[in-house]
Amino acid sequence: MSDYFLPFLKGFLLMGSLIFAVGPQNAMLIRHGLRRDHPFLIASIFTLCDLLLVTLGVVGVGQWVAKSPGLHAVIAYGGAAFLFWFAGKAFYAAWRGGQSLGQAEVARRGTLAATAFAISLLNPGALIDTLVIVGSVSSKYPLGGALAFGLGAQFFSAAFFFLVAAFTRNFAPALNNAAVWRAIDVAVGLITMGIGLHLLFFEF
Repeated sequence: MSDYFLPFLKGFLLMGSLIFAVGPQNAMLIRHGLRRDHPFLIASIFTLCDLLLVTLGVVGVGQWVAKSPGLHAVIAYGGAAFLFWFAGKAFYAAWRGGQSLGQAEVARRGTLAATAFAISLLNPGALIDTLVIVGSVSSKYPLGGALAFGLGAQFFSAAFFFLVAAFTRNFAPALNNAAVWRAIDVAVGLITMGIGLHLLFFEF
């Protein structure tokens, strides 16, 4: 039993240390949760994408990615371009202003789902966390332990996303004014742009 529980617990704690940083996924979920704009749909997509990426990392894809300079370059420049585009959208929304949380335009389900998939699968931070870091650490265990490690990481990821979706959706009425909404957009833009710049100049 301990052969599987200890890797599960370590995977759970490792994902916890990685996911608490406010990256593009968390920023998008908080933003749309406060708008009551399909936060559980977004949480479901983030969970599904993490399940895919963690699984690929556990079976060894992450180690292959880590050893490929070409793939590193694709992740760096393509991912940074996506993050800058996402930051630009947030800054434009902040500049436009004039909306409360209740008045904010609700995105179409299809557009929202496509953005959620893109921000998971094109986000270099998520790829590094799940494919490379989780995958590399899980490789220290035999197959059963590695699968338990990945399951622990995935369990934390799913619980975290759905708790954030529920919390922000219920907290929305307390933040229903245009100034708070503008501040949220500025914060999302700054965080996302900072991650993109850090990726370009320090990670690769």
